[in-house]
Amino acid sequence: MERFIDKIVSPNETLLEEVREHWIEMAAPAGVLVVLVLAALLLEITQLLAGAWGFVIFVLLVLVGVGYFAYNYIRWSSKYLLLTNRRVVVVSGILSRKTNEIPISRITDIRCDQGLFGRILNFGSLDIQSAGNDASEAMGNISRPFDIRNKIDALASSPVSYDPPVGEVKGRSDQAVSTIERLSKLYRDGFIDEVEFKRLKAKVFEDQEGGS
Repeated sequence: MERFIDKIVSPNETLLEEVREHWIEMAAPAGVLVVLVLAALLLEITQLLAGAWGFVIFVLLVLVGVGYFAYNYIRWSSKYLLLTNRRVVVVSGILSRKTNEIPISRITDIRCDQGLFGRILNFGSLDIQSAGNDASEAMGNISRPFDIRNKIDALASSPVSYDPPVGEVKGRSDQAVSTIERLSKLYRDGFIDEVEFKRLKAKVFEDQEGGS
């Protein structure tokens, strides 16, 4: 069965990181589950509520605790951040999936917030600012926030260049090579796909040969 992640990551990009919120997000639901189960067991052992009503309350307490924990676990496992060589994607939603993405080339600032407890367990919030209409994306209590920030910084600051084969460069004008370099940047930044890149590159060569 194809994973939802496989539908997001295109064939011409590489998945570098798949990270969820830290397990500390599940601490409160786990605590509620433990408290309710212990309360149910206490009522059963002490027989404070005997008979049919006691059994009903016992079952309800256990079901509420398990249901609350299960809902929060599904919500926690359904939200994650994907980092590829071209973009950052935040996936969320249980019944319906929502994806928000920011191309690496549009990222302007990354903010990390990590408290004392977060430093001990290595979690914190990550806020990614971008140019244009993409606004920003934030995830709270994400695992390894500074590692993720450093990887995004490295991708954003890495030079994007096009190194065409010798056969393509030989005999080509500087304008043609410059155009191909711009197309390559658009392709690597995710604005055009591989098919469109090859089509436009071939058209550049055709136009040059037609004009020569």
